[in-house]
Amino acid sequence: MQDNSKLSVLVIDPNPGMRSNLQNMLNAASISKVEYAINAGSAIRQLTRRAYDIILCEYDLGGAGDGQDD
Repeated sequence: MQDNSKLSVLVIDPNPGMRSNLQNMLNAASISKVEYAINAGSAIRQLTRRAYDIILCEYDLGGAGDGQDD
């Protein structure tokens, strides 16, 4: 079985329920290094500070950007 404990994940989603569900699924896969962004601007700021192994992004982030453009 693969060791996922060192993987880092950025979850970009404005919905708190979805963020919680994703966190539960990631924890079940032994992934505990999870950070969150609720909009495109916050995600871009976090991405300029560090790299992530996995990025999970909601397509419709509302506002000026979406999960594909930004």
